[in-house]
Amino acid sequence: MPEPPRPEQPSDDKVLRGLVGAGPSQLSTHAALRARDASQPTDEDLAEAERDLVLVRRRYVPTQNLPPGIKPAN
Repeated sequence: MPEPPRPEQPSDDKVLRGLVGAGPSQLSTHAALRARDASQPTDEDLAEAERDLVLVRRRYVPTQNLPPGIKPAN
């Protein structure tokens, strides 16, 4: 006898659309607050971003040397 179909698990895309899509959110207030708290960056995340993140501004040429491998846009 064939196995009955399982209920579909919501994909990450569907969950994200529930958060940012048009119309009312399908998340409860409690779930939204938990998601907000869980997404706070850790001290390690902030240190990594400070170390690795490069901000690029259009038509801006820095007055100091760029890191190796990075060239200014022309």
